[in-house]
Amino acid sequence: MGVSIDADKKRTILELRATGLSYAKISERVGVAKQTAINVCKAQEEEIATLEALNMEELYEQHRITKRERIAAHASLLSRIKAEIEGRDFTDVSTDKLIDLYLKTSASLSGEMIEPTFQTSEEQERDRQERRLINDLSSL
Repeated sequence: MGVSIDADKKRTILELRATGLSYAKISERVGVAKQTAINVCKAQEEEIATLEALNMEELYEQHRITKRERIAAHASLLSRIKAEIEGRDFTDVSTDKLIDLYLKTSASLSGEMIEPTFQTSEEQERDRQERRLINDLSSL
């Protein structure tokens, strides 16, 4: 990187990028050139990925969409649907729809969202070194 910036500005750039802000907006807010923001981010992709995962985890908590909450909600709905099905005589047309809902709800339990992944500093550094090696080899 040609331009030297302090650690606080670098950290701010990474945090803003992890929230999804564009390089143009980051450069305006931090007071650096857009290319400087790009360079900082490219050099710290793993850290940005970890910050994004932390942001997603916080968002999941805020909206109560953690895996535990989703499973509890699906299980509750599944129990209610099952109880309703058991009370039906199966000659009713809407029973088919109820069974379909039961099957779809069951399937959604197995198709849970992927939880955010976190990397230790050592894992980030290992991935960074691997990426640099690949970039060096591909530029030969």
